[in-house]
Amino acid sequence: MANRYEIPFKEQLEKKYQKHLLDILIDFRNQKMSIREISESTGFHYSTVRYWCAKYAITMHGGQRFHPKSNTAPKKEHHFIELFKAKKINLFNVLSRRW
Repeated sequence: MANRYEIPFKEQLEKKYQKHLLDILIDFRNQKMSIREISESTGFHYSTVRYWCAKYAITMHGGQRFHPKSNTAPKKEHHFIELFKAKKINLFNVLSRRW
């Protein structure tokens, strides 16, 4: 993997693809690549790719995201949410209450 002591992320990708980095990241997004897939194909660390995507406000296609109100959450997460929102104090919601 490339690191901070070698050619920087932006310079290396711009040299390889002959485009501005923003255009390259948009192309990756249009190909429905995740940050992990981009890091594997470019050789840069996941956090480096994530940093540059955030810098240009580009959101990539990623793995399954969890949203508490959606029905796509796995069973365990639904159970946790029910326990967390319970009226009685329990192990899951004790620190979320005002005392």
